[in-house]
Amino acid sequence: MSDAEEICRQVYRETNAFYESRVKEGCGLGFKILYGPPVPRPEILFLAYQPGGGIKEYKHELELRAHVEWPKKCEYAYETWRLARKMQKMFGPDLLKDCTGLNAIFFRSPRQKEYARTFHSALRSDIEDFCQRQVKQMISAIQPRKIVVIGFKTLDLCGGGTPDLKSGAHALTKIGRVAEQEAIATIHLSSPYILNTDRALIHQHLKHYKLVPADHQMPDNPKQLK
Repeated sequence: MSDAEEICRQVYRETNAFYESRVKEGCGLGFKILYGPPVPRPEILFLAYQPGGGIKEYKHELELRAHVEWPKKCEYAYETWRLARKMQKMFGPDLLKDCTGLNAIFFRSPRQKEYARTFHSALRSDIEDFCQRQVKQMISAIQPRKIVVIGFKTLDLCGGGTPDLKSGAHALTKIGRVAEQEAIATIHLSSPYILNTDRALIHQHLKHYKLVPADHQMPDNPKQLK
């Protein structure tokens, strides 16, 4: 077992204890930490905000033993939920299978606004402090080659960032730091409101930062991204 695996297993144990003592009674929808194995030096570590869904997703993840172990393969490379499909189009499954993913907040909520309503501010602060400590531990142990943050709200949890790539007056990417490492954040890739032309711009920009291999091509027809 690698040092990264041992550290991540400890994080799972501590998260389960925190969930049982602090979170379960108020909103028992479980938690999800990793979207792939904590292999050392993955090509990209994707940092998402929080696991979504409700009771159906909670029960499904329980069947997969998501509270005690991580997926054997990176889910972004093969799953069919919206974000995974968009990422497969942008990055290509071959790259994604050599990556991993992580949530900035581990505990499930159907949506961010409901999370804010369900948990009082003091508990949210404790949750975010707890998760950020664990995220830093895992990233330091995994040592990804690059970090791609999904969504600017996720980057805000880590201290925010500086606008980078823009489309008109709107930022498409920002640069910040996560666990002492430079990271590039994108607008949320699952949003139905992103123009396909902006998706293509983001893809090209990530290639410039050497986050995507140069030989992976976006579809010639932007409509294929839908």
